[in-house]
Amino acid sequence: MGRIIIIGNGFDLSHGLKTSYWDFMNFLLEETNVHSKRNGTCGTIHHDFNGEINPFVAFRFKDGKPIFSTCRDNPSIYFKQLYLDYNKDNKWADLESLYFKLISKNISSIENIRLINIEFSYLKELLEY
Repeated sequence: MGRIIIIGNGFDLSHGLKTSYWDFMNFLLEETNVHSKRNGTCGTIHHDFNGEINPFVAFRFKDGKPIFSTCRDNPSIYFKQLYLDYNKDNKWADLESLYFKLISKNISSIENIRLINIEFSYLKELLEY
């Protein structure tokens, strides 16, 4: 009889693999620093993704350190909240819970829900990158 081995959440992290959302956020910062070619509006620098300016991943410098940022020219709901959380606590986690929370909070606005879904789909593309 064969064996089934189930590896639970945390297996990758316990083996030193950089697979947390925090590691992903730092990867985006490093990649943006190295590969960014164009300044966005509002003084932000955008991450290039597949040869195009990433509409949601941008940062600006404050006291010489990069902080994730959004711009009024590029409205955001989902990424804006991720950045607020990350810049406040230097953590980025619970992506799915935040998605559900924002959808619930914006239930009366189909446009906001549409934007949140676009942003979440974009995040999934970045994670596959």
